[in-house]
Amino acid sequence: MSGVKKVLEAAGGSASAVARRLDRKDRPCKRQHVEYWVQQGYVPARWAPRVEREFGIPLHELNPSVYPAPSGRAA
Repeated sequence: MSGVKKVLEAAGGSASAVARRLDRKDRPCKRQHVEYWVQQGYVPARWAPRVEREFGIPLHELNPSVYPAPSGRAA
């Protein structure tokens, strides 16, 4: 399951519920934003840190092209 689908599930399956939890005066979030993320299959990089804090879904699941999964190997 993609990270954006996990976010929807964590909010009860509603794009509106996700948007309500993320909405702030400094960066409003609307249902349409979340629906676009679902269509694209990822959360945009500028939203991913806030989504991670609010829902606890790791960044690499929200947007793997920007936040690659940890390799588990020491550098």
